Amino acid sequence: MSDAFDARGAAKCAVTRGLLRPGPVRARAKASASAWLLGLMLAACGANNSDKNPAEVLAHFLEAMDRTAHDESAQKDAFALLDERTQRELTARAERTSSLAGRNFAPWDMLAQGRFRLRFVPAEHAEMRATITGDSALVHVKGDDGREAHVPLVRERGHWRVKLDVPAMADGSAQTP
Repeated sequence: MSDAFDARGAAKCAVTRGLLRPGPVRARAKASASAWLLGLMLAACGANNSDKNPAEVLAHFLEAMDRTAHDESAQKDAFALLDERTQRELTARAERTSSLAGRNFAPWDMLAQGRFRLRFVPAEHAEMRATITGDSALVHVKGDDGREAHVPLVRERGHWRVKLDVPAMADGSAQTP
């Protein structure tokens, strides 16, 4: 999946199960408005319990990714909502990229700033629905056009975190276990 990375090896796409895909910022206008509205609604409903519900964690992650185009701290916010395995993989990628580029990259720099868009716009009146099995969850998102995405999350130390598929690095090295 070489098209999932930009020139420095940063992931252009965060969730690979149908909701996000790489793409130019100009295609995000409607999705951006929906993400902001969803983020504001969730904040109003009580940010204290935001990581107790997998659907809310996914909404916060999407909102943070949407902010990356104009807010430098948003990448770090999105990174904090990722599961430990994904964070390790992005940390390893950042270390490799730093050694190749001759300058330091933080792990959250591997989430390409402002370079994602939703594959479809979530339906305005449909909520994200989570199916929880133990410490795993699958958040189901429906779009206005009938498309669906299923995004995996995992509970770690009592907090829900987004699981991303990070493709192997270009040299073929395996992902960390």
